Amino acid sequence: MSDKSVSVLAVGSEILDGRAQDTNSRFIAAELAVSGIHIQQILICDDREEDIIKALKFLESSSSIVIVSGGLGPTSDDVTRQAVARYCDKSLMFSEEEFSHLKEFF
Repeated sequence: MSDKSVSVLAVGSEILDGRAQDTNSRFIAAELAVSGIHIQQILICDDREEDIIKALKFLESSSSIVIVSGGLGPTSDDVTRQAVARYCDKSLMFSEEEFSHLKEFF
């Protein structure tokens, strides 16, 4: 059993408007439960950078660990990477090595 408080942030306007279900959070919660880790809260936010940053601030105030899911695709509305980088005051960088691993995997 873990004494860490864990939360999940699910990013996606398609979840909020009913076009998709949040299956990722359910999967994450079930997998962590097997290890005795309880999810404290799950929050869903829109694909806007400001909304993601607000959600991260909210979850960080009450959680030791925040797991982020969604908004990581190649389309222009997938801004999770940029929002997390801005929230952490870090720059995004491209890794040719990691890109090669991804191409092999997919």
